[in-house]
Amino acid sequence: TLPMTRPTKNAKTGTYLVRVGIPSDLRDSAQAMFGVRWELRENLGTRDAAEARRRAPAALARLRAMLDRVRGGVEEGPEEPGARDTAALAGHWYRRRVGANHPDDKIRDFHMEIAIELRGSDALPGPAMLPYASKTAEHLLRETGYAVSEDSVARLVPLLERAAAKAAATINARAEGDWSPDTNLTKFPELPRRDLASTDGVGGCPFDTLVAGWALDRGMKVGTTPVPRALYDRQRTSGRLAAFLGHRDADRVAKADVVRWKEEALRRGLAATTVRNDISEMTAVWDWGFRNAKLRPAENPFRGTLPPKATKKSRDPRAFTDAEAALILEAARTKRGFMRWLPWVLCLTGARLNEICQADKTDVVTLDGVVVIRIHDEGAGRSVKNADSRRTVPLHPALIAEGFLDYVAALPAGAPLWPDVSRDGVFGQRSVIAGRQLGRWLRTDLDIGDPNISPNHSWRHWFIGACRRVAMPVEVRSAITGHSAKMDESAAYGDAMGSFVRVVAGYLEKVACPAKLSSGTGGDPP
Repeated sequence: TLPMTRPTKNAKTGTYLVRVGIPSDLRDSAQAMFGVRWELRENLGTRDAAEARRRAPAALARLRAMLDRVRGGVEEGPEEPGARDTAALAGHWYRRRVGANHPDDKIRDFHMEIAIELRGSDALPGPAMLPYASKTAEHLLRETGYAVSEDSVARLVPLLERAAAKAAATINARAEGDWSPDTNLTKFPELPRRDLASTDGVGGCPFDTLVAGWALDRGMKVGTTPVPRALYDRQRTSGRLAAFLGHRDADRVAKADVVRWKEEALRRGLAATTVRNDISEMTAVWDWGFRNAKLRPAENPFRGTLPPKATKKSRDPRAFTDAEAALILEAARTKRGFMRWLPWVLCLTGARLNEICQADKTDVVTLDGVVVIRIHDEGAGRSVKNADSRRTVPLHPALIAEGFLDYVAALPAGAPLWPDVSRDGVFGQRSVIAGRQLGRWLRTDLDIGDPNISPNHSWRHWFIGACRRVAMPVEVRSAITGHSAKMDESAAYGDAMGSFVRVVAGYLEKVACPAKLSSGTGGDPP
C-alpha cells in the first residue's frame, strides 16, 4: 500500500482530499467492491489546510478500513451468515425501513411510503409484498460483508418477508394512534457493529453528503446564504425523492425506486420535461458518489430512466405585441419605484431581469458622451449568464426623455437601483421578488393572461423583434442584448464586441418606443 498521508489539494476546486493507493493484486476486488481500481479517496470538504490536516487521520482510517475489507475478501472470502446473523440482517432491514433510526418528525411520511410499497398497510405477507426481495437480500448481504450466495439469499428472503409483515402491522397501529414502544425491535438480534458498512464513503451514504460533495467539486459554498441556484435545485429535488422513498440512504436507492418516483410524478401531472430535469440532476449527483467512492459499486439507478423528449417542442415564450407593450408602459407611469421603471428599462434595453435588478446607482454612467448602464458580475452577489453577458448598454432616448435619469439622480450614493425591492431569502436576488410582483400585476391588473407570455422575458423577445425591424446588424444587436455573435473568429479581434458605444447608441435610436412619449414624468425613488 502506498498511502498518501498528507492531504492533497484538488487543483480545480481547491478542496483537500486524502488518497490511499490500491495494490495491484487487490485492484480487481476493489473494482468489484467499491467501483475504483487505482486508489481510494475521500473529499475532506474544506479548502483550509489546517482543517484538512485535522480531518485527514479519520478519513485515512476509513480508507484503510475499506482496503482491509478488500484484502479480507481476497484472502479469506466473505463469510456465510449463520442463523442468528440472518435474523439480525432482517432486523437491520426492519429498523431502517420502519424508521427506528429516523427523527420522530419524519416517521409519519416514512410509514406512509412503506404502506404504499407494501401495496396497502393491510397487505398479506408473502412474495407479493416484496417483489424485489431477492435483490434486497443480495444488497443487505453485500453491504454487511457476508457472502452473496444462492443459499444465503434463499435463507434471508423469507425472514425479510416476515419483517415486512411486521412493518405493515406497525404502520397500521401508528396510523390508528398507537405509538407505544415497538416490541418487534426486541425480537431481532443486533447486527454486530464490526459487520456494518456504515462509515463515510462505504455504506449508508446520506443524500445530503452526495449533494454537498457534488457542489464542493464545482466550487459552490455549501451551508451559506444565499444558496447557489444549482445547489438549491438539487437539494430540493433530493428532498422530494427522500419524501417519496421515506429515507435518505443513497445506497438503498434502486432503479425500481426511481421508476416508481418517475411514474408517480407523471401521474400527478408533472410535465415530462420537469421529471427529466429532476432525474438528470440526481443522475449527476449519484455519478459523483460512485466516482468518489461514496457509494458501493453498482449501476447508477437513475441512468436509463429518463422519460422521452416530447416529439413536438413546446412553444417558447412569445414577444409582447406593440399594443401590449404600450399598455404596460403607459400603466407603469402610475406606479413608483421598480414598478414604474423596470418595465421601461427591460423594454428599451432588451436585458434579462436579473441583470437589471442587481444593478446599482453607480452602474448608470456616461461613457464617450453616451449615458449607459453597465451589466457585469463584479462584486458580491452578482452574476451574469456567460462572458458575452458582460456589456455596456446605451440608454434609449425615450427612456431618458421619460425621466429615468432624474429617478437615478435622486437615489442615495451607492444605493441599489431598486431599493424598494427586497432580496429573497434563498438566493439573495431582487429579481425573484420583482419578477413575482410584476408578473402578478400583468396577469391580474392588466389582464394579460396569455400563458405563452413571460411577464419579464417577453420584453427581451419584443426588443429583438424591434431590432430586426430596423435592420440592426446582428453584431450590434448582440452587443446590446448580451448574446454571442461569434459567427467567425473576427468577433474576438480588435476591442471585441460591446466596446463601440457610439455606434451602438446610433442604432438603438432607430428602435421605436411602443408607448406614446410623455414630456418626462420623472418619478422620485421610494
